[in-house]
Amino acid sequence: SKIQNPKSKIVLVPLDGSPLAERALPAAQAIAAASGAQLVLVRVALETQAAVDEAEAYLDSVAGLLAERGIAAERVVPFGDAGGAIVAEARLQRANLVVMATHGHAGPGRSSHGSVVEAVLAQSQVPVLLVPTNRPELPDPESNIQNPKSKIVLVPLDGSAFAEEALPVAEALVEALRGKLVLLRVVPSLGALASRPHARGDACAPRDGLHAEALDYLRHVADRRSLPPETVRVEARVGEPAEAIAAAGRDHCASLIAMSTHGRTGLGRLPVGSVAGAVLQQGELPLLLVRPLALQRMLDALGAHIAAETDSLAAYRQLAETIPDPMVALLLRLVIDDEERHHRLLARMAGSLCSDLRWARAAEALPTGPARRGEMAAEAVAALEAFIQEEQEGARHLRHLACQEAHFHDGLFALLLEVMAMDSEKHERVLHFVLERLLEPPRRRDAESQSS
Repeated sequence: SKIQNPKSKIVLVPLDGSPLAERALPAAQAIAAASGAQLVLVRVALETQAAVDEAEAYLDSVAGLLAERGIAAERVVPFGDAGGAIVAEARLQRANLVVMATHGHAGPGRSSHGSVVEAVLAQSQVPVLLVPTNRPELPDPESNIQNPKSKIVLVPLDGSAFAEEALPVAEALVEALRGKLVLLRVVPSLGALASRPHARGDACAPRDGLHAEALDYLRHVADRRSLPPETVRVEARVGEPAEAIAAAGRDHCASLIAMSTHGRTGLGRLPVGSVAGAVLQQGELPLLLVRPLALQRMLDALGAHIAAETDSLAAYRQLAETIPDPMVALLLRLVIDDEERHHRLLARMAGSLCSDLRWARAAEALPTGPARRGEMAAEAVAALEAFIQEEQEGARHLRHLACQEAHFHDGLFALLLEVMAMDSEKHERVLHFVLERLLEPPRRRDAESQSS
């Protein structure tokens, strides 16, 4: 994570001139002071001289107040769309962290700060710390971070590699604050499971075993961290994830909560129903959201492959148009059909990952289907198993035919039959995955359904 880069420590704070937006300053000041980072204040302006002058004057006044406290701050006034300009400035400054309040206005026009936050979260390559402002009676965020008893960073985990991507950033903050790290895993309560739209029969599964498994997992994660053992605590709680996370933050007097996105949730909108959104709506602690870099790398790789497939399709089509032989045209059409199908599939995969980079909705809101054979229609299970057997037999039969037809049309029939046999084997693997997904052990599905 770039927050750990000692050569470039920049904390970027977008402001809009409102007192609500300025509530992000105390937390940013405390983190910058603890880590030795440079504060950079940003206000997006319309492309008029009057707007620029006003924005610069405002940032100068804020920087002057900070200077009185011994804190130096740079000032930047970019133009354009607020969210895009903030992300571009963070990239230009090579920022390590963006600190934003969650309400107010953020730039030209009447664009709500909520939409700007969504835009920044959706595009930012660096962690974003959201400071709640919906409860003005809360203490100054700086007081929690500077309080020696409150220098605790809480990291909820769900057992996934994506959730664990928040850990390097959290560790860097713990080291800077000289605080402690608390690793939390939430085991859904019976009521939480039963209330889900697609509740399953395993809602009555014993919680004790899951609680013990959660603790074992957290201890394993703690053992792999670079922090001294005495600075890392682990805790498993039973309950609804958002409520349990917020309660743990209160009980530990945490400075902030650090969360990564999950492989099936997302990161751009913060509605009711999202675990991160629900935690933020508690309005008690700053929430640090970390973009999952592994997911981004996969998205980049898929994007490159889609571009390559697009070029291949164009070349194949051009070639097919230049060859008059109908048999060759048929063979090229088979290849083109596969390339088109691959292109559509890659696009859908990339689209899924794009939505996964936004806090869109809780994992429990996603239809997961029944987890046990007894809850599925017996006909559906039997049909899947029959299809698998048919594909196995079909592949064997096609290969047998390919051997018999080896000399027809200079081996063309054998080639086509072999291709069809490979398709049957592919179908068999897909059907096996579908069946295993539907019938896999409920405990594993429980672990997957928890979203940080």
